[in-house]
Amino acid sequence: MAQLPGVSYVLRLVRAQAEALVAIPDGLVALNRSIVALTRSIEQSRETLATMQRLITRAEDLMTELDEPVRALAPGLRRVSSVLDDPVIDEIPSALRQLQRDLLPVVSGLRDTQQKVTSIATSTARMSSLIDETGSRLSALPGANLLLRPRQPEPGEPGEPGDDAG
Repeated sequence: MAQLPGVSYVLRLVRAQAEALVAIPDGLVALNRSIVALTRSIEQSRETLATMQRLITRAEDLMTELDEPVRALAPGLRRVSSVLDDPVIDEIPSALRQLQRDLLPVVSGLRDTQQKVTSIATSTARMSSLIDETGSRLSALPGANLLLRPRQPEPGEPGEPGDDAG
């Protein structure tokens, strides 16, 4: 036979039901907060997806715009690559160092020589003008044309007319 529940049992059930009913608003508030947070997350995801879509569209536009010029550069880049792969390229730094070691002192010496030659040319020009001035003064002296005429070569010296040695 089945027994009827006692009053204490019924009271426990009613109390449990009352506690459950009291907890429902807190649960609903928590559920509501969760739904609001989920809604915000979904909205942020939509904004992120829209931004990503704009970026993808821009990237596609750029790729479309750059595709032809980049493809046109490819043969030249291949040629440059083959030139750079040449072992001679590896020797360029040492060749430049060798040129610097060997050639720069020569160039410096040439500069020094140029300065010396310029100095000599200036001195020679001054001496020539002095010689010309002296010759002009001497030519005014009586009998100076005998001193200033060219010397006649002695017989048998090179430069004599009819000499076969020259």
